[in-house]
Formats: sequence, C-alpha cells, structure tokens
Amino acid sequence: MNIRRPIFKILFIFTFLVIFFSIVAITKRLELSYRALMFINILIGMILYEVLQNWLINITDKYLFQKEYDYWKVLDQISTGFDNMKRDKTYPSDLKKYIISAVTDKLRLENVIILEENEFQDEETIKKRLKMVYSQPILLNGKPYWLLLTGKKKSGRGYSKQDYTMLSTLSSKFSIFLHLITLTQTLTVSKQINEIILDSNQ
Repeated sequence: MNIRRPIFKILFIFTFLVIFFSIVAITKRLELSYRALMFINILIGMILYEVLQNWLINITDKYLFQKEYDYWKVLDQISTGFDNMKRDKTYPSDLKKYIISAVTDKLRLENVIILEENEFQDEETIKKRLKMVYSQPILLNGKPYWLLLTGKKKSGRGYSKQDYTMLSTLSSKFSIFLHLITLTQTLTVSKQINEIILDSNQ
C-alpha cells in the first residue's frame, strides 16, 4: 500500500483547517455582516487551497518522499499517456503541454519549459534566469524542433546519472511522438483536401 497519499491528505487537511480557522477568527473581529464575512472567508479558502497544496507538495517531496522514481515505470506511464491521445485531434502544441506536465510530475521537478526553434538563441539567458539545470533537444526529421529545459528536483538533490539517462531516453521518445503527430496531421489534412476535390468534381 502506498502511504504517501493518506499522509499527504492528513497533513493537508490539518494545516488547511488550522490556517483557515485562524483567518476566520481574525475576520470575525471586523465589523462586517455575516454574508460579507462568509464571502471573504470562502474566497480566502479557495485561494489558500491551491497555494497550500503546492507548498505541501514541495515540502513533502523534499523532506518526506525522496524515493527515486522507477525508470521503466515512468517510461511506460508516459508512453501510455501518449497512446491515449486522439492522434487526429492532437497538435504539436498539445504534445508540448503533455511533455511539460509529464516530465514535471514523473521526475518531480520544480519547473520544465520547452523552447521553440526561434528561441534557441536565448537558451543560455533563459537557463540562467529560470535557474534551469539541463537541456535536451527534441528532434523532428533529424533536426532540433524543440529544446526541453528542466529545473531543479523538488527533493533538493542534484541530478543523478539515472536522471540524465532518463531525460535522454525521454527526448528520443518525444521525438517519436512528435513525428507521429505531425505525420497524422499531414495525412488528415491531405484526406480533407482530397475530399474537398472529390466534392467539387461531383
């Protein structure tokens, strides 16, 4: 049984309630109507929920859950996620979002971005500004199409040999994904054009 989820939930609920009721106690001192107080507290609670969740994720990743990811499991999960996409309705921009989300989540990194070809010349500036650790090209037809930049690990640890191997392997996988999506889109467009031509000839 994976105890990470229940531990995180207990920590989150306890911390959220402590902070929320502290805010409620403070706002009660304001001479406002009951509805106004409820509105303010609910609004603060909604904002607090996401902020606290992100903060706890970083804290627990750094101090409680420092177990390294399973190399083959991550590769399988990312491949499965891609296989579940509807190829004819997925564009490179959709794949780009998926890659950023998957790498950030599975490798438990603080931040991940992908540079377009026209941004390659600013790579070093962007890496310094965002404190990125590593960069890996994603190819299309043998040429760099995107540049994957990855930040620090949430655990605070440095990159291991496995991390570099994983990112290199994922880059190759993402290049295949990109090729399949662009090929599917090209075939879809060609099919639509042929249908238009056939309709016009009837």
